[in-house]
Amino acid sequence: MPSIGGPVMGNGFFDREKELRDVLKSLKEDNVLLIAPRRYGKTSLMREVERRLCKKKYPCLFLDVMYIDKPKEFIIELADASFTESSHSRRQKLVRALKGAFSAVEEIDVSTMGSEARVKFRAALKGEIDEDNWTNKGEEILRAIIREYDNKPVYILIDELSECVNNMVKRDRDATRFLQWFRSMRQQMVGELRFVVGGSVSFDRVVRGINGLSFINDFRRVHIEGFSKRDAMKFIEKCLTDEGLKFDEEIGEKILECIGEPYIPYFISVFLNMLIQGYTGVLNAGYVKRVYDEGLLGVY
Repeated sequence: MPSIGGPVMGNGFFDREKELRDVLKSLKEDNVLLIAPRRYGKTSLMREVERRLCKKKYPCLFLDVMYIDKPKEFIIELADASFTESSHSRRQKLVRALKGAFSAVEEIDVSTMGSEARVKFRAALKGEIDEDNWTNKGEEILRAIIREYDNKPVYILIDELSECVNNMVKRDRDATRFLQWFRSMRQQMVGELRFVVGGSVSFDRVVRGINGLSFINDFRRVHIEGFSKRDAMKFIEKCLTDEGLKFDEEIGEKILECIGEPYIPYFISVFLNMLIQGYTGVLNAGYVKRVYDEGLLGVY
């Protein structure tokens, strides 16, 4: 059945080829900001960008910062993503690169697999990053990541960054300083790092409240829209046939009539799951309408 939980990746990822081309093309020269309302598939698109970049042997890091509300926690999360997603040899290079900036890192045995080394690594950073030095420590971490990958371009995908900054704003946690620092790092390391960022709330709305629009105006913006009617029909057909159910144009039209525009992937998936779970052998327009009226609008 179509996924309605986490991001859809790999074979489950559907279409979005135009947006993928826009992101991958933009990354050759710019950092990318994804613009999308909630439930439009932003995280799935980011994960697919990551998959395709990795397939071409580009180093990628992915982090979800939705619940972070302090700049120093963002820095630790960034370093942790590099540490945990790296091979043993890469972790060794990362730790060596950080030893000058973090004395406690020298005591970490990177040959230890599993969570033990990760816990020690995070603890070492947490013990030495504070509210006064996070900008310098953050720069050291970014430069260590670059050295870890032999100065190749490293692609860093940051999900829910607008939520993270919004958390800092609401809790008075140095949001303006964080945005200034992050822009400075993007400009200093433009040939070595590329960022793809997105969020579930409007980044413009968040930063406008702290007069911070100038700190994000270097991003190339890629808009994610709802499915076109043609793509929505193809999505419905794929989902139904994958479940061994017969698809015809009338069924697709009725589903889209019930859902209405814009054709948002998440809501189509929710409705399809209800149709499939309640299926008793008759899939027609009447059944679709009944599930919509009694299920989505009432108690099915």
